[in-house]
Amino acid sequence: MPPPAAAMIEAMRALGYSLQAAIADIVDNSISAAAHRIEVTMDWRDGAATVSVLDDGQGMDRDTLINAMRPGSRNPLELRGPGDLGRFGMGLKTASFSQCRRLTVATHTAHGPLEVRRWDLDHVASTGEWQLLHGFHPGSEDRANHLRSLPHGTLVLWDDLDRLTGPVSVDAAAQQRARSQFLQSVRKVEQHLGMTFHRFLTARGRGARTLLLNGHPVTPWDPLLSDYETIEQMPEERLRLDGQVIRVQGTVLPHHSRLEGAALQEAEGPRGWNSQQGFHVYRDGRLLVAGGWLGLGLERDDRFRLARIRVDLPSTLDQQWGVDIRKSRVTVPPSLRADLRRIAELTRERALRVYRHRARLLSPRRGGEPQALWTVRNTAGGYRHEIDRTHTLVQTLRDIPGAGPALDALLRMIEETLPVERIWLTEATRDQTHAPAHGELEELRLLMGEVHATLVTAGHAPAQALLSVQGMEPFCQHPGLLPLPPLPEEQP
Repeated sequence: MPPPAAAMIEAMRALGYSLQAAIADIVDNSISAAAHRIEVTMDWRDGAATVSVLDDGQGMDRDTLINAMRPGSRNPLELRGPGDLGRFGMGLKTASFSQCRRLTVATHTAHGPLEVRRWDLDHVASTGEWQLLHGFHPGSEDRANHLRSLPHGTLVLWDDLDRLTGPVSVDAAAQQRARSQFLQSVRKVEQHLGMTFHRFLTARGRGARTLLLNGHPVTPWDPLLSDYETIEQMPEERLRLDGQVIRVQGTVLPHHSRLEGAALQEAEGPRGWNSQQGFHVYRDGRLLVAGGWLGLGLERDDRFRLARIRVDLPSTLDQQWGVDIRKSRVTVPPSLRADLRRIAELTRERALRVYRHRARLLSPRRGGEPQALWTVRNTAGGYRHEIDRTHTLVQTLRDIPGAGPALDALLRMIEETLPVERIWLTEATRDQTHAPAHGELEELRLLMGEVHATLVTAGHAPAQALLSVQGMEPFCQHPGLLPLPPLPEEQP
């Protein structure tokens, strides 16, 4: 007895796809169909968002299309051939249902007629039956004109994207907000596709793919910066599991102070330095996991931001690695955990040496390490952010007669009210790739001058005070920065 149609489809909608992951799943199908040109179109049609994916792949005949539209059309235990990026036989349906209420697929082979089938979730909900409909929804026929001109290929259409912006009222302000949200989604999709399929987009010969988003080529982004001469690559290791080879290689990126402009932005990636540190897991050339330490007991830490590790898996090991239906998560097999942790620790150690060496070059302080204002202390309940009481400026202020108790109280209040979660959310979403503007550097120089003046007033020799200030964060991050004299106080 088949499961209730409406309930089953609603369950399939709740698998947790993001828009960008869902579109990537459709692109997987195009690559598996040997497409060389894939066109993704995201359109804002008078407040109704639509998405389409058109490819010039081999296309499908009637029976193949009907089977492809059937949930669970292929056993996940079935071996996949090289270049077949599918997994469960569910991606077309689950990815599409997660975003839209109407899925239409039109396709034709080199010598066959155009075949069209669609799922309409409102129709399924009203009838309670698994009824796969024939033909286009009224008014959508013209969207297949480009497909008809190709010798073979497939078009996937998403309409009624109820999960993207939610219900939008008719007033102009609400429409503008929804459109702005849609455009932000387009940018996220572009970044995700450029990262996920970067190997296909930079391949040469028969393996090359052209991927367009709204008519513009998607820019590939390689998180390992393989084409940069300044990266440090560790020897590739080949691990074995069930007779299959897994290729692993650690990479240490150049320190961010050695990169400028576009190079700095490319190295940082769409989600920032710290989010990209760790393992980057590929399956048959397609990026599954971008960053993180795969549950190996290693924490993200700013000091290891330069460490990135490539892992190449064959699709024949999907089950052993627990590749999920969204192809965005893996689980390290127990027999490989020790080797992967060893490789990770070696890469992290080397990345830390590069980080510290560069910090010493930027910092004129004796001992080489930048002088940070904040420190982290382990506690019984986890950890605690504290202001370093040994910081030169803190100690200087404490030496002012009578200032000690008030300073201690102020520092404790700052520590107790530090909005860690708010800071984390802000830093995770802001663009950190831009170079400091002239006004920002001037403000930093002014602050540097005020700190320098405070140390000199407290009895430090000017030259020694300058060396001390240049070794403090954030000033040490800008080599050659010199302090501006503090502004005179206004007279009453």
